[in-house]
Amino acid sequence: MNVRTLAAFSWDVAMAALAWAAAFLLLSDFDFSARSLATMTERLPYYVFVHALVFLAFGLQRGLWQYAGVLELRRIVAAVATGALAVPALFSLSRLGEGVPRPVYVLTPVLLALLVSGSRLAWRAWRERRSAGGRRGAQSKLILVLGAGEAAARLLKDLESSAEWLVVGLLDDDAAKRGSAIRGVEILGAIADAGEAAKQFGAEHAVIAMPSVSREARRRAVEICTAAGLKVMTVPAHEDIVSGRVSISWPMAARKRRWFFC
Repeated sequence: MNVRTLAAFSWDVAMAALAWAAAFLLLSDFDFSARSLATMTERLPYYVFVHALVFLAFGLQRGLWQYAGVLELRRIVAAVATGALAVPALFSLSRLGEGVPRPVYVLTPVLLALLVSGSRLAWRAWRERRSAGGRRGAQSKLILVLGAGEAAARLLKDLESSAEWLVVGLLDDDAAKRGSAIRGVEILGAIADAGEAAKQFGAEHAVIAMPSVSREARRRAVEICTAAGLKVMTVPAHEDIVSGRVSISWPMAARKRRWFFC
């Protein structure tokens, strides 16, 4: 176990101790009796020990927090659920459960799952914001993304840490999406508004991220962007990749992406 994994393991164990103490505090309305305090502190080492073994068994300390996602959250939930079953079983068999309020066994796993998963997601958000803020500057190229579907969401995720590109807005013809946002980027208006949006935000590039629409719709989007003086790139349609009409490698400075100049 290296320094990073030891720190992650120690943090999770500390969160287990915090969840146990917090459950007692919440259930007693922050008014500890001497008996309740004694019960909490005497059982705490056993509770922490069980969860330390569970965390090691599920390998929670091996996850990279900056890449925490659904799979990591599932592993956390599975580990916490295992601990939630193991602790009452151990306490019942060893009589350690005497004096422990039953709601503690329900509340503690909820608090622990929130603390462990929340700390990872908070760390990831901080790292991404710090990375994006440190890399983006006056030299970033401002771009508009046409489309507000899955392809656009994947594109925005790729660009979050890019030093070269900065998405200033999304455009989509679905009126129901106007005013909402994807990964913090606002859907400004319809595709026909590309020229106005480009002038408002100073964008010089556009990426057409609508691989599922018809060729006519993509051609219309290209014509609108070209008329607005925007340099156009596009995410190719799936049919074009399958048929071999386009390849899936176009060199970019930030990462390997499936974009193409029109």
